[in-house]
Order: sequence, then structure tokens, then C-alpha cells
Amino acid sequence: FIRSGVDAEKFVIAKDVGGQIMATPHHAALKKLVQDLKLDLLVIDPFVQTHFVTESSNEAISQVMVLLRDSVVGDEHSAALNLVHHIRKPPGGLRASADDMMVARGASSMLGEAHFVFNLSDMSKRDAEEVGIDEDDRRSYLRLDDAKTKMGPPGDAVWFERHGEDMVRKFDTEEVGVLVPWVPDTTVGMATQTQKRQLLEYIDGQHGLGKPLTSRGKRDIKSLATKKFKLRRKMVRDLVRDWKRDGVIETVRVTKGGQKLRGVGLTVKGRKLLKSYGPEADLKRT
Repeated sequence: FIRSGVDAEKFVIAKDVGGQIMATPHHAALKKLVQDLKLDLLVIDPFVQTHFVTESSNEAISQVMVLLRDSVVGDEHSAALNLVHHIRKPPGGLRASADDMMVARGASSMLGEAHFVFNLSDMSKRDAEEVGIDEDDRRSYLRLDDAKTKMGPPGDAVWFERHGEDMVRKFDTEEVGVLVPWVPDTTVGMATQTQKRQLLEYIDGQHGLGKPLTSRGKRDIKSLATKKFKLRRKMVRDLVRDWKRDGVIETVRVTKGGQKLRGVGLTVKGRKLLKSYGPEADLKRT
């Protein structure tokens, strides 16, 4: 049953009539279609086009959701319903969280009525740094996150890569986009002693300059060391975490130009470790 729908009347399941949310004839027609064809899954894209009600009204959107759910539930047969929705534009300077269901635009009652909520988003710059994807290529990848974990513990994101596939038509072919499952390489390998020495020297040097490195902001050690030494962001993060735990680095406070800065610096143990990383051990892995 393939039909473009270009010549069909716009599908609208609910309207606001004098403040009352009323079902349209499309509600009954959709319910009959699901029963007649014994559909297993109904996908509606986008949700915002299925109604003529105030999108920000929790009460109105809740009633639209009830009508949509009723359209796929019958006495003899029921189908799953998948609604495709858009996120709202985040405020200036902020980035939407990939696993936050509250990024959905409009009334939050839609999320309350939904049994499951999944977010599909482009790979962020930070994600790309984590898995070693070039900036020019990162928009070829998307992540799917369970944003409303209802039936079990939270899980990691599922990744996809955009591919172009040729679809044969009557007289020619047309390339269409498809999403192919993709598994990121999070095994960045163990750091060499040279890399560890470089990172410890960098931490110590920045502390000596009165600009101690931090875990975020302009002096974020992960961002700066990734660019300076061509290291994976995950490798830097894991090294810093382990060094803090083992007492190799510690929080320090310095005053520079009347400004008090806070960051990380080497401990006595850290200086001993740095000294132990001699040039003869450059190619060894620990």
C-alpha cells in the first residue's frame, strides 16, 4: 500500500471548535483503516500537522494524543503508534541534550501521554572528538537516545550513518538517503609514556604560567590537549580522571593579575611520575 498522498486531503484528527477539542471524520477513517489492513505500525510525520489546536496547550495536546492512541486501538486488532516530532530551538549559547525529552517543542503533556520517547540528533562536536570523527564528516552520523526510560535501566546511544542508495525508477535511478547502523570506535588504546609525559608537562607548565588547566571552559584540558597533542578526547579524560584518583594531580589555586584562578597541578607524586617518564621509554606502553 504505497501512496504519496500529494493529491489527498490534509490529514487532521482534531480541531479546536469554540474551545472544545473535537475529533474530525479522519479519526474514524484512520481507525477503520488500521482495522481493515491489520496494520502493525502506524507512523505519523510530523505530529504538529495532525491537529488544529494550540500547540502549547497541555490540555488540548493531551486530548489530541488520546484521539491518536484511540485510532490504533480496536476490539480485535491494535497497532503501535510512532509520532515524529520536532525539538524546540535551544536558547542562545545553550545546546540541547541528546537524551533530554524536554527538548520537544510545544506542550509537555505530549511526553506524558507517550509510553516511550526517543531523541534522534546529529553527532555533536564533543561526540566527534570522543570517537575520532573529523569535523567535516560528523554530520554524516546520528545518535538515537532513549529519553524516557520507562521499562528498564538507561542505555547507551544507538548510532547511525547516513548513506545514499540508488532507487531504481522506470526510466532512471534516484539516490535516496538511508540510515545504516554504525558502531563508534571507543577503544582509543592505551597512552604511551611519551603521551603521558607530554600531558603532565603541559599541566605543570600551565600551572607555572599562572593559567592552570580546568575541566571545562576556555582552559579545558580535554579540548586544549586534544588540539595540541592530537590525542583522543576520551584518552585525555580518562588519564586526568585516573591521575586525580591516584593523587598524581590535584586542585590548585593561583592569583594572576589580581584574578584568582582554579585548576589542576602536579602533586609530589605527580612530579616523581613525570621524572620517571624518560625518553628511553617513549615507545613503551603501560
